[in-house]
Amino acid sequence: MKKLAKVLLGLVLIVVVLLVVAVLTLPLTIGPIVKTAASVGGPKALGVPVSVGDVKLSPLAGELVISQVKVGNPKGYSEKDAFAVDKIEVGLKMSSLLGDTMVIRKIQIDAPAISFETKEGKSNFDAMMTNAKKVSEAEKQQGPKEKKAGKKVVIEEFSLNGAKLSFASGLTMGKAVTIPVPSVTLRDI
Repeated sequence: MKKLAKVLLGLVLIVVVLLVVAVLTLPLTIGPIVKTAASVGGPKALGVPVSVGDVKLSPLAGELVISQVKVGNPKGYSEKDAFAVDKIEVGLKMSSLLGDTMVIRKIQIDAPAISFETKEGKSNFDAMMTNAKKVSEAEKQQGPKEKKAGKKVVIEEFSLNGAKLSFASGLTMGKAVTIPVPSVTLRDI
């Protein structure tokens, strides 16, 4: 009996050590994982270049910061990025992961720039969505996936700061007109 207790205690100790190592190394490995996923999965899904500058994760604090996100334009549109953002911060109540409702303390998006262009009646975002639908339909044909019931999500605070919207079409003679968007803060979503 003592031998079994020692073996179980040893197994529990190994699992605890592995979990601690995983939690401590996750912040170091998440950046390259997210960057690779964005640069490979983004172009596959949207048909445009996608890049991420830096990713910082603090799993114990439940904080994620992603900076310098860029989504390029489809072929036939300007060289300007269709979407770019300086920084996205997300704060999560880690204890809420164990319950039925996930609580996001904050989502803060700083300096997003959206470039909306139309050519021949089709926008740059329409072109990206057409490609995304093709990818989605191809995945559906691979077979049905089992759907699980989702968690309820509560966002305590959402803020959008320093946004700019750029519009270019035949109406503007192809030249971009940029409009600053006022900062927005929403609570208890």
